[in-house]
Amino acid sequence: MNKFIAYGVLGTDPTPINKGCSLNLAIRTKEKGQTLWMQVIVFNRTSELCLEYKKKGDKVFVDGHLEKNPNGEYVVIANDIGFM
Repeated sequence: MNKFIAYGVLGTDPTPINKGCSLNLAIRTKEKGQTLWMQVIVFNRTSELCLEYKKKGDKVFVDGHLEKNPNGEYVVIANDIGFM
């Protein structure tokens, strides 16, 4: 089972992409207080809501799964985005 759940802060404004949007999510780790950056891809109505209402610095909850992009990097494909 491939499941990703995280709470973080948007590092940039949502960026429109083909049939969705891309979010850059900053997640603080418990170990050493480091920041982990993840690219989150959102589709459908949720992407429209993100583009309309979310901006840099907003807190969000992400529920989705990991996939590898063509560059070999991992991205999160969101099933749901919780607005805080």
